Amino acid sequence: MSATVLKPCPMCGGTDLRIMGDVPLQAILGGYHVFCDTPSCQCEGRHSGDREKAIRAWNRRAPAVPDWKPIELAPQDGTRLMLWDSESKRPVFGSWRGDNPKITHYAAEPAGPEVA
Repeated sequence: MSATVLKPCPMCGGTDLRIMGDVPLQAILGGYHVFCDTPSCQCEGRHSGDREKAIRAWNRRAPAVPDWKPIELAPQDGTRLMLWDSESKRPVFGSWRGDNPKITHYAAEPAGPEVA
C-alpha cells in the first residue's frame, strides 16, 4: 500500500480523515497531523516530520476494536484504561476511580504504534 493512502482510523474504523500541516499549524502543533473527523471519535495522530512520515506513522498504528464493558466491572487499582465518556461521545484515557457518572464503559488501553 502506498504511504500516501491513509488506512482507516485505528480507534473507530472511520474513513473521514484529514491531514493538516501548513506552516502556522506546524509552528503551533509541531508538524503534520492526521485527524479522524468522525464526530464520535476525533482521534488525532501526531508527527513532527513531513507529510509522508505523518501518513506512515498513522498507517502503522494498530487497529483497535475495543471490547467495551460496563463501567461497574472496571478495576479501580490504578490500571490505565480507555474510558467511554457518554457526554462527549468519545474515549478518554486514565484509571477508573468510580467518581464520574458520565463514564459508562471501559476497555483495555490500546497498544501504541509499532516503532520502526
